[in-house]
Amino acid sequence: MRDITEIMNRYRECTRNLWNIYFLEQISQGDEWDLCDEYEEICSLFFSSLVLRAVDQLSYKKFLAYKSVTEPISIFRVVPSAESGVPIYINRDVPCTGYWDYPLSIIKPSDVDLRFIDFFDFDRKGFRDFQYCRVRIVGSDTYPEIIGRDALLESNNVKIIFEEEEDK
Repeated sequence: MRDITEIMNRYRECTRNLWNIYFLEQISQGDEWDLCDEYEEICSLFFSSLVLRAVDQLSYKKFLAYKSVTEPISIFRVVPSAESGVPIYINRDVPCTGYWDYPLSIIKPSDVDLRFIDFFDFDRKGFRDFQYCRVRIVGSDTYPEIIGRDALLESNNVKIIFEEEEDK
């Protein structure tokens, strides 16, 4: 296992700046959803180059085709950074909808197994800060009813760990 939070934060900063400086001003010129889709494609290339390649050559080849912002990446575990717990917004439905109001609001590292999906902002056509890390809850002895749900944690409240296949 290896902490790759710094690598992920560099990717986050790169894609955040790309959107806010170069794409955002074009939104008012029309074709906004096409522009958002093109940006997502560029982000998947950056993710492959800046994250996967830096983490592990085998992972780079295995996840090279990663273009989804809805499926978790099994080798990237997201861990709440405070043992006492951090705020979490859990989606009420499976599959995920736009409602992040499940009653559980604080999560401890020992409570759940979270896997990285993407960085997230609610407004896809406005200024982006990627305030949240979107995850899938893949395990929980404490709260088994939340397994399979997507959740949001503040990006500054998590560590992201690379788990090689033999670590699992």
